[in-house]
Parts: sequence; C-alpha cells; structure tokens
Amino acid sequence: HACELMVQWYFIVDIFLNFNTGFHDASGVLITNHRAILKHYAKGWLLPDVVASFPYSLFDVRGVNAPKLVRGLRVVRFTR
Repeated sequence: HACELMVQWYFIVDIFLNFNTGFHDASGVLITNHRAILKHYAKGWLLPDVVASFPYSLFDVRGVNAPKLVRGLRVVRFTR
C-alpha cells in the first residue's frame, strides 16, 4: 500500500511540474509563456494524467477494475 501511495504522489507532483514546463511549438521555438503552457497541457495530457493519478483506492468504484485501468494509464505516461 505504501508503494502505491508513493506512485500516486509521484504522478500528482508530475501534473504540477507539467503546468510549469515549457514546450517546443511546431516550428521548434521554446514556449515559456505560462498561459500557453497551461493551454497546451490541457489540450494534451492533462486528462489522462489526472485519471491515472486519481486515488481510486480511497473510493469504492463498483463495476470498474480501477487498478488495471490506472496501471494501463501509468504505463502510457511512462512511455511518453
């Protein structure tokens, strides 16, 4: 259980880091404008990141195999 909690916190911290990490646009220019970073992240990986880091173990989610779903999303996040 402690290991699962550490992994969840890692992903939650990663979300906040992504809100502050610049990116390169299509022409290769580094974008550091905070609003542009937020917009870019919100259009891309924000939703999968939030779903993968949600603490499903704290809630009774009936009919959904949350651990398998979350593990799958975490694997996708690690590969990007």
